[in-house]
Amino acid sequence: MTNQEYPSKSDDEQSPYKPPTAQMTEVMSENDSGELAGRGTRLVAHLADGFIFIIPFMFFVFAALFMGVNIENLEESENGLIGGVLMLFLSLIMIAIFVVNLIWLHRNGQTIGKRIMLIKIVRTDGNRVGLLRIIFLRFFPIALLSNIPLIGGIIALLDPLMIFQKSRRCLHDQIADTIVINAFPGVRARSPFMIIAIVIIPAMLIIGILAAVAIPAFVDYSNKVQVAQTVNLLDDLKSPAEEYYASMGVFPPDIASIKPTSESLFANIVSNDVDFYFQATLLEEDSQLSGKTIRLSYEPYSNSWTCSPGYPNGMDNKYLPRRCRND
Repeated sequence: MTNQEYPSKSDDEQSPYKPPTAQMTEVMSENDSGELAGRGTRLVAHLADGFIFIIPFMFFVFAALFMGVNIENLEESENGLIGGVLMLFLSLIMIAIFVVNLIWLHRNGQTIGKRIMLIKIVRTDGNRVGLLRIIFLRFFPIALLSNIPLIGGIIALLDPLMIFQKSRRCLHDQIADTIVINAFPGVRARSPFMIIAIVIIPAMLIIGILAAVAIPAFVDYSNKVQVAQTVNLLDDLKSPAEEYYASMGVFPPDIASIKPTSESLFANIVSNDVDFYFQATLLEEDSQLSGKTIRLSYEPYSNSWTCSPGYPNGMDNKYLPRRCRND
């Protein structure tokens, strides 16, 4: 039997059973550290980070105005409890958002907004950026410089405008020696317009709706605070008036005779020594309360006081404490 030699295949020959291969190329920037994130993508990521903090705060304001934290319940313990719970809840949400941002920045150089947009912060050589560098070189210097009188506004404007350079590096990037790249080279980042459509616009609508409801409620709340302050001024006159009546046998003819320092910038209080009452007229101009009156009447036989809307132009019941309403 003869030995038969089979021709060996050269390296250039392709085996029909060999799996296909493809050349993989990595998309790199001019710094060979990754594909630079788009300017619009970075902008949307920044806006998303802002809205993530704003929305919980808006819900807190809305809840505070409509869940019992108002002037009518200031004397009730439940009001203080509800306000405390709401503040605690908001604080926990803010802390949670802050902690998540710190964790993701430490691990991947990403905030929540950057994670949504599939971009991240790295060093210019492509290496991972440390959390301390992000905080103390990327964030704090610009925050401090922006608060310098006169030039602070220029620096705050210059920082984002520098993204229009070819390197797409803002001032804070140059200080910290960082760049922002796509988190997955070769994979297209999410479209800024898509994020605006599904995140930013709905968030703005929510804020608009909350504002439309919360602003009138806040005005009512402010009015109630001012009315409560006026009622407190009237209440402060009770003891001096009782002492004056006990010693003089008549009701105080004016406020100065019992409490010279009782004048207020937002209310004018007068005394009626015939019918035994004090009446406050609110002075604030361009306000729903301007010219409205509140009366505190004295009954000497029972030594009792009655709070009520004044006459004329008595204060609306909705702004008065419950004990002063004319139901």
